[in-house]
Amino acid sequence: MVSDDDTALHGEFSDDWSVNGKGILSLANGDSLEGLFSGEWTAGLKVVGTYIKPSVDEENKERNSLL
Repeated sequence: MVSDDDTALHGEFSDDWSVNGKGILSLANGDSLEGLFSGEWTAGLKVVGTYIKPSVDEENKERNSLL
């Protein structure tokens, strides 16, 4: 499932399209959340998992420190 802001959820869904099971939520900025999801996309998700932020490479280190 992909939202309007390019956030994508790859995982297990119930018959009514609520999230239920393992998955990976990929955010538009490159961060991701991997774990167990349950609930409805519009009503709020319950998550047990790991938040993953890509490492900052030397090329963009100065630019990212200003953010």
